[in-house]
Amino acid sequence: MQKTSQEDVLLENEQLKARLAETEATLDAIRNGEVDAIVVSGENGEKIFTLTSAETPYRIIIEEMEEGAVTVSEDGIILFCNRRFSQILELPMSQIIGKRYADFLEECDREKFDAMLGESMEGRIKDEITRLDKNGELFYLHISMCALPEGMLGKVCIIVTDITELKKHQLNLESMVRERTAEINKANLELAELNTTKDKLFSIIAHDLRGPFTSLLGFSDLLIQNLQHYDRAKFEQIVNHINNAAKNAYSLLENLLLWARSQNKQMLFAPRTVNLFGVTRDVILSLTSIGSIKNIRMNNKVPAELKVCADVNMLTAILRNLISNAVKFSNPGGEVEIEAFSIGDDVEISVKDNGVGMNETIKNSLFQTVSNVTRAGTANEKGTGLGLMICKEFIEKHQGTIRLESEAGKGTKFTFRLLNPVTSANSVTNFDRLSER
Repeated sequence: MQKTSQEDVLLENEQLKARLAETEATLDAIRNGEVDAIVVSGENGEKIFTLTSAETPYRIIIEEMEEGAVTVSEDGIILFCNRRFSQILELPMSQIIGKRYADFLEECDREKFDAMLGESMEGRIKDEITRLDKNGELFYLHISMCALPEGMLGKVCIIVTDITELKKHQLNLESMVRERTAEINKANLELAELNTTKDKLFSIIAHDLRGPFTSLLGFSDLLIQNLQHYDRAKFEQIVNHINNAAKNAYSLLENLLLWARSQNKQMLFAPRTVNLFGVTRDVILSLTSIGSIKNIRMNNKVPAELKVCADVNMLTAILRNLISNAVKFSNPGGEVEIEAFSIGDDVEISVKDNGVGMNETIKNSLFQTVSNVTRAGTANEKGTGLGLMICKEFIEKHQGTIRLESEAGKGTKFTFRLLNPVTSANSVTNFDRLSER
């Protein structure tokens, strides 16, 4: 009996040695990147699963697949993988087998994988998963999961396809679509603005420009018919009406031409250093006759030495429109002040009147092409709002801004800011930057 027990022990010892040798050989194979055995940790300790019994054709197919093939336990431990999966992870198989699949994924996708693992027990699951490679680059993987039959190595089979290039191409296309959509939307907005501008111009030509010419024709006909009958006072009165109508028509026509040229990109932008006091003085002189009708004082309080980088034609148009607008809404005997101050590398110019001012509705409608809110001046002068739109566009062409302060019954103050190359340490650079636009 004792002899039999010893023989059993010896036999068992030999079997253990054989299994130990097999285990050592398996571990060596795994360390060398070969897939001939799997070490699985379970409740009953470690078990060795050899692959030498696998059918050769299936092993060849699995190893030659372009997709990664993985089997995992129900808690996500990797029990088997082919060479392609090793290549996808850029890791040797010895660092893959026995690890949790989720450990190779981005943290944000780990819970998603665990949920998919549970769902795969009921049927095939497909989705996209992300991971970072050793260089921190994001990879996109498509995985297909399904349960394995009983007796197989693992509970779930996972087929992994690297779709990084396809995903990047898709993301690029989506980005291009968004950009094109934004461009189309921008183009549609610009087209809508151009159509609105066109309608506005036609409206001004059809109605507002007709008014001054109606006055010109009416008063000139009246003068011709009564040339021998009117005394000097009546004669001068009608001539003044004709003169004012002609000036209004000319001012409106000039704004229309400026606006049309700017909208068609035909207006040359040529900024240079100019004396702001001199430009303001010339504008005031050109508006003297308009101001004298209502006895409006126009005070040039711009420092005589102050210079600014600007297109002189655009600057003249800005000042002429703002000053004439101030005169228009000033009460007889009122005052218009033009001031300017250097602020850092910029210069701020303001045109202030003590006239009728404006309420919030009118203020909010200014500078809008679509606005139809217009007001007659204190002497019933006609207006279109076109001048302020021109001011805004020309100021923005100089990379400047415009704002207003106004209160009904207390006057209005327009202030715009332009680049001042004289005080700027980078005046040459700023000047060149403006000239290139």
